[in-house]
Amino acid sequence: MENHPWQPAGRLTYQQAEREPAKRKEEEEVPTEGNGERAFRVFCCASPCQWALGNVWRFLNVAHNNGVRSHQIVELSLAFKGIGYAQVLSVSFVVVFYNYLMALSIFYIYSSMRECLPWTECNYPNMTRNTTNMTAAEYFWKNEVLEEDPLNQTAFTHMSWKLVVCLLITWILVYISVVQETWFSER
Repeated sequence: MENHPWQPAGRLTYQQAEREPAKRKEEEEVPTEGNGERAFRVFCCASPCQWALGNVWRFLNVAHNNGVRSHQIVELSLAFKGIGYAQVLSVSFVVVFYNYLMALSIFYIYSSMRECLPWTECNYPNMTRNTTNMTAAEYFWKNEVLEEDPLNQTAFTHMSWKLVVCLLITWILVYISVVQETWFSER
């Protein structure tokens, strides 16, 4: 049958669809996906929040390419003027918090290299009667990780040198990853 200029090749017309018998669902081939495709789809579906902010900033580039200057967007509303400062402030808080969590995980990884996990047993020589109501994990968190003063738990007395070293390690890892990304992008 001839294809008209307005009809794409390979498409069925209404008359052809009526003449051909309908396929059963069992006969239809279901495309199977490999594990790589499925993992990529899961990754893409699970992380749209990572790309959402990039689309906001990409809008400025798209607007510029279509004839709208980016400074005109700021003039639409005065609230857009401080969005850059607010983003820098919020991102810096998030970066510090994530690095603190990374430092804690490095500390726990280092602590877990002992023969017996320290947060599973209460074999501490400086354990007092006040701490007998705590579990071993609570005692490890308060006295080994945070190094709280048992007499004055509300005051900040000193910094834990173990956590400071772990924070230094995490900031060094962040610096290396940023420099390495910059080095690879320059190539």
